[in-house]
Amino acid sequence: MAGRILDKTVESFTEATGCLEDTLKWVAKARDYAHEFDPTCKAYVDLVLVEKVLEKSKTTIDKASKNLCEEIFTT
Repeated sequence: MAGRILDKTVESFTEATGCLEDTLKWVAKARDYAHEFDPTCKAYVDLVLVEKVLEKSKTTIDKASKNLCEEIFTT
């Protein structure tokens, strides 16, 4: 039972990371289009901020996943 929970947890981290990476790609494209349309538009600035938040979220998920693996395999 514990192995199944671990597998599901790791799978969830992997899915979350994949979704964030896909979202980051879409945000980057939207940001580039907004900048091309009007470099001073508010949407461009907002998308830059959204991208930074998503990157931080990805880093947090990666760190949590690493910490979980270290905790499981060192105890």
